[in-house]
Amino acid sequence: MKIAVDARALFREEITGIGTYVLHLVQYLQSTDVELYLFTDQPDCPSNVLPAGKSNVLCAPAKNRYLWEQVSLPRLLARTRPDLFHATWNYGIPFRCQTKTVLTVHDVIPLILKELYRPKNVRESLRDWLYRMSLRHSLKVARKVITVSQSSYDDLSGLFPASKHKTIILHEGCDSPPPPMSHAEWETLRQKFRLAKPYFVYFGGFEVRKNIAMLMEAFLKLRKGHDIQLLLIGKKNAYYDGHLSRYAREPSIVFTDYVSGSELAQLVGKSLASVYPSLYEGFGLPVLEAMSFGTPVITSDVSSMREVGGDCAYYFDPTNENSLTHAMEDVICNPWLVARLRECGLARYRQFKWSGMTHATYDLYLSLVE
Repeated sequence: MKIAVDARALFREEITGIGTYVLHLVQYLQSTDVELYLFTDQPDCPSNVLPAGKSNVLCAPAKNRYLWEQVSLPRLLARTRPDLFHATWNYGIPFRCQTKTVLTVHDVIPLILKELYRPKNVRESLRDWLYRMSLRHSLKVARKVITVSQSSYDDLSGLFPASKHKTIILHEGCDSPPPPMSHAEWETLRQKFRLAKPYFVYFGGFEVRKNIAMLMEAFLKLRKGHDIQLLLIGKKNAYYDGHLSRYAREPSIVFTDYVSGSELAQLVGKSLASVYPSLYEGFGLPVLEAMSFGTPVITSDVSSMREVGGDCAYYFDPTNENSLTHAMEDVICNPWLVARLRECGLARYRQFKWSGMTHATYDLYLSLVE
């Protein structure tokens, strides 16, 4: 069986949510008898996480996403002639595509958070139109659609009822945490980021829907009564430059930029709690990751958050700054709450296994090819 996978999210300097999804899928497929082709648009950014020689990596650069999907990708498919192509990044099936396809839709954020993603100029309007057209087409022609949570399934089915009959839910998973650092390593890391007080932590990327500005204001309000810090982990980007950099002047707020997996585990694991104030998530992987590090989780009571966190997270209203301030203060003042969240979270994250998603996806390939 010859399978081609859109692996663009895997060939990036920093692998985030969708890249992690593709990574686990590809690692499993490499253990089977599949003849695997990985398509990317990044010739100068090879993935260092995949075993060499287990898959065929084909690169076709393009000026933007839509040119790659509608021009470069059809050429790659014609060149390799796979039995099945898996579009892994919400949409992206070419308009002229003779290959059987599977589509993974992680979320439909621009259609749910319309006010946040309303186009501000002609270029953004064109991009929005292309997104909607490509998504509608991809849902129409895909043989099967995978989505990663009941929340995303409900959103997708409500917006595109015709796709409901061929859509299935395959939850994402969570890796086991890396081994703990030595005391000396932790001290070096702590000093590097000037962590001298108890601190809350955020990780999960910097963008408008992550609601980080509200987190900042809630923290600054809480800090008036408590000697604490806030640590924000993530690669700085244009959104950081335009909306968050001013908070870096606050002595009690620390931005790290990119950190390694072992550093992330230690920084999150040593915190008072991980705060994830996002306004919408298709799955919410940082919630599970924080739980795997033994960290209490405070997160928004929206979209898929409760589906992922169950009874093991402290939920708040992400539109109410006082709700978040109260949640963070509860964690500071109630050791019994912290202990319960830690213990419950460690049990919760183990319920989500990547093996379930990868095995089911492989079985889906077989059913469609045969």
